Amino acid sequence: MQHQTDVYLLKCPCGIAYIGQTMRSIKARIKEHKGYISNFKEKTSTDTVVSRHFYEARQNQTQLRWQVLEVVKLPARGGDLQKLLLHREAVWIKKLNSLA
Repeated sequence: MQHQTDVYLLKCPCGIAYIGQTMRSIKARIKEHKGYISNFKEKTSTDTVVSRHFYEARQNQTQLRWQVLEVVKLPARGGDLQKLLLHREAVWIKKLNSLA
């Protein structure tokens, strides 16, 4: 089974944007972010850049907005998909001047 590899944007109502990447289902990854936001506890696995920001900004998971910025595919000649995905994530972070 082939997984889709995405670079995605998460946005808080305050305007802060976060760029991430995943080799898993985007819906599963977004669900994970929302779970971390709703179950945030300092210094635990739910304490991420995104969940901490939402906690400090007094926002909740229903206010999280997201979109796929790019579907990353390996060129025909092959290569390291994880490395390519990380590179594309960095390009989007710089382009949108956002958090990582």
